[in-house]
Amino acid sequence: MLQQERQPVLSKLQLMIGFLVCLTSLRATKRTTSLMDETGMFYKLLPDRTLCFRDEKCHSGKRAKDCLTAAVCCNMSGTEKWPLFVIGKAQNPRCFKNVKSLPVMYKANKRVWMTGELFTEWVVEFDKKMKRMKSFALCG
Repeated sequence: MLQQERQPVLSKLQLMIGFLVCLTSLRATKRTTSLMDETGMFYKLLPDRTLCFRDEKCHSGKRAKDCLTAAVCCNMSGTEKWPLFVIGKAQNPRCFKNVKSLPVMYKANKRVWMTGELFTEWVVEFDKKMKRMKSFALCG
């Protein structure tokens, strides 16, 4: 039972390691090596520190936990920057109502996490773009 629960985590980790090994094994130069990292953006969270006078009290309310996850990718020289991969909570957010196309790749997840499935989708898109550029493609 415990091994079944760990399997998605291991497969995501194995995929990430395989992705980085393939990228660096093919002519590891600054132009061809791409790196990807993800970060969380708490867009409604107020700062916990502020500039105020010593005698003045700083009140804070309940901490907002509304979050987006964004993954950024570029090559080591910074000449090729890939569109952001944004993960939000809503499948069709109201703010996208009349939007035809986005400059980012947007996906929805109930917990706003980068899952193995979402990461695989991103890697497949990345691989397609690299093949179209006639640059190197992922191994396997």
